[in-house]
Amino acid sequence: MQFTTDVQAMTKVGMERLLDQMEGPGPGRVTLYLPPASLPAIRTLLAGTDPELADEVVRKADDTWSGAAVFLSASEAYIVAPPFPIRAENRSDGWNGAPLRALLARRYLLGVVLLRLGAYAVGVLDGDELVASKADTRYVKGKHHAGGWSQQRFARIREKQMRELFDEACEVARSRMAPYERRLDYIFLGGERLTLLAFRKRCPYLEKLAGKIAPRILDVERPNRGALEGIPREVWKCRVTLVRRA
Repeated sequence: MQFTTDVQAMTKVGMERLLDQMEGPGPGRVTLYLPPASLPAIRTLLAGTDPELADEVVRKADDTWSGAAVFLSASEAYIVAPPFPIRAENRSDGWNGAPLRALLARRYLLGVVLLRLGAYAVGVLDGDELVASKADTRYVKGKHHAGGWSQQRFARIREKQMRELFDEACEVARSRMAPYERRLDYIFLGGERLTLLAFRKRCPYLEKLAGKIAPRILDVERPNRGALEGIPREVWKCRVTLVRRA
């Protein structure tokens, strides 16, 4: 049996509109809510449904840190990776969007660090409101490919500039997040993955809060004040995978 797959990143408003269209009873309709720890048991929870479609759902639903909401019928399945983890396992007949709506309606306190070489932006979000922030730039040389002594000297200067950028961004993260630290639900990082990995190794404050850092990297081109103000839209995106019989 062949299946087609369509994957979309959907905003909170877009997800709520899709639920408006989807919800309700129907032949063979089942809804599953799976916390991350329940994902390995998805095949058991799908017992009694079409085995080929269930296999396809299993393949598509096992790579998300937030768990999955699965809306399954006889011919298709919507697999929703929400922006924040699902807390309780649930199975019900029909397509039931209520738990997902409740998750999307919750107010979270979030730390945000956006970083690329040359710029950073740090903020704290209470819901969608930016309650603390700072953004700045710091020059970092680009890569040098000439070779020899000149390249080595260039690399040393570049590494020094990167350390200075990381140290400044780390201190700003500490100063802006510390007043909210105990109440933070999650911390999101945005920018270029390898740069963020190097930054985390250099920033003891973030490593202290490693348990709060979401593994999902936010897509940000230019870390600045404007990016911070628009970041709630990115934070709240759901990944929606639609699997259909071809």
